[in-house]
Amino acid sequence: MELEAIHLEHIGCFTEKHIDFSNLTVVYGENRAGKSTLIYAIFFALFGRHLNTRLSVRDLRRKGKPNGAATLFFRQEETRYRLRQPTDGLPKLAAGQPDEGWQPVPVSIPGDLRRFIPTPPETAALSTFFREGELIYFLQDVPRYNQTLLQNMAGLDDVLVLRSRFKKAKSRAREYLRGVQASAPKQTTDPLNVELTRRQLQAAEQDMQSIEAEYQSLLRADGPDLTVYQLLQKQHDERQKRLESLRTRAADIPSPESLEQERKSLEQQIRAGKDIGKRSEDLRQEYGRWTQTAQALRQRLERLSRLEASRNCPLCEQPVPPERVSGLIAELTAELQTAVKTSEQLKAQIHAAGQQEKAAEEHRLALEQVRQQQRTLHDLRQRTVAVARQIDELAKELQPYTARQDGVQEAPTRYQ
Repeated sequence: MELEAIHLEHIGCFTEKHIDFSNLTVVYGENRAGKSTLIYAIFFALFGRHLNTRLSVRDLRRKGKPNGAATLFFRQEETRYRLRQPTDGLPKLAAGQPDEGWQPVPVSIPGDLRRFIPTPPETAALSTFFREGELIYFLQDVPRYNQTLLQNMAGLDDVLVLRSRFKKAKSRAREYLRGVQASAPKQTTDPLNVELTRRQLQAAEQDMQSIEAEYQSLLRADGPDLTVYQLLQKQHDERQKRLESLRTRAADIPSPESLEQERKSLEQQIRAGKDIGKRSEDLRQEYGRWTQTAQALRQRLERLSRLEASRNCPLCEQPVPPERVSGLIAELTAELQTAVKTSEQLKAQIHAAGQQEKAAEEHRLALEQVRQQQRTLHDLRQRTVAVARQIDELAKELQPYTARQDGVQEAPTRYQ
């Protein structure tokens, strides 16, 4: 995993800030310039929590702002990713290129990010301290598990003891150096040493001349340079193994034709169910109206039943014809049966629409997986062609050497 850049929005002292990373990135500045905030933002973008265990994620927001976000750009193998961590929601992961567009990667729970960020947060926390005071604060305030982990890494029971021992060793080394310098005699020029040094230098020059003559004779020789041949052969074998590995990985992925056919089929199914959500909402509203209608009819039937039993109007206390009440009850009962039957039909349709929505979501996830496989297969094929071209060039360079070996061995086979 290689970090490339981070974009901050209302995080700490930053309103909006974009920072690019290289193989070595140095951050410096005055106090309260935002150095620690940048460390906190990177840790938050990777693991979705605050590095300081006493603070929460919402403490990362800029003062006066309802929320903030940190977007981290990183590369894993040959794929680039964009991970957005908001302070008030779930992370969103996407893969692709900035100029070609980002494709969302499904992330249902925060634990899904572990396959992209293999480093545990406890281990990452150990590498974020750049001042002695912060290291001591870490040992005092974080859980004892981390304290024990750091002590095991240091090999001591207390980091302060380690610092004390370093200071004591440095002091003893200085005292020993001063003693050696005080006891060492003054250096004087010895004529015998000068003559001996001169003779050694003359012998070394003669050896250099002999080695140079032998090297020139090897250059003029008609035979192949064994060192160059071995180097070229080693590179050729390494490229061949890499080519076989790429072809093996490509063989594990379905063919481009089957992937393209599956992609078109999934896109067609998604287009066919595009209006399922709107239709499901209309069905729910219609189901609610019929349910209310059935409830109102039941209430009216209850009132008519009481009226039929008393045979007098509750308002004017005049007798009501029984045949009139019976007719109204029969009419409302028929309407109630129709409303109940329609409600049950709508309920079944709503259930079927829910199953279709679930199937459509599965189709979208499957389509994203197929597209990812197509991108991976395309990348593997490009890399395979590049490695095969390198093998061809190395084979051409090896041909003059292999042709000289007794006139029997031929040049390495050309790889397609």
